[in-house]
Amino acid sequence: MRTHVILAILILFTFDAEACQPIAPIPSAEELVAAADVIVRAEAIAVERLPGAIREPSFENGFGRVTLAVKEVLKGSFVPETMTVTGYFESVDDANDRPVPYDYVRPGGRHGNCYALSYRLGAEYLLMVKKVDRSVIPTGTELSPYWSPLAPTNEQILEPRDPWLAWVRDQL
Repeated sequence: MRTHVILAILILFTFDAEACQPIAPIPSAEELVAAADVIVRAEAIAVERLPGAIREPSFENGFGRVTLAVKEVLKGSFVPETMTVTGYFESVDDANDRPVPYDYVRPGGRHGNCYALSYRLGAEYLLMVKKVDRSVIPTGTELSPYWSPLAPTNEQILEPRDPWLAWVRDQL
């Protein structure tokens, strides 16, 4: 009987829980541009498996490391030619469906973990990144677009005159 009660309580709390609840409000687009250490336009060029992974990284199989080639630096200095972020490849576009300036992450980031981790091979992204302290990395810092939950920090851009890219350029 006691086991059934505990199981019922666990199920009840599972249905009420939300996977992502940021502890602070989502910054405005203006605040994101101001807070980002680096802003780049970059192309997704490769994905690699993490050690021990059996299959290619995907939503179902887990994450890998996505390499993006920096095409243009809009803000910041000392930006590498390539950047590597946690993620996986998908075969479909994932452009933001909200009006510019974006106030929320693209659809791929609305599935529970707070960040859009999918990238399409050959697609371009506008990355707003911050230097994140990583004590296990020899350099001590890493550039990451995953610093503001549910915010549009790594949005896919579909054309050279993409409205989001134009808006960010105007802010800078």
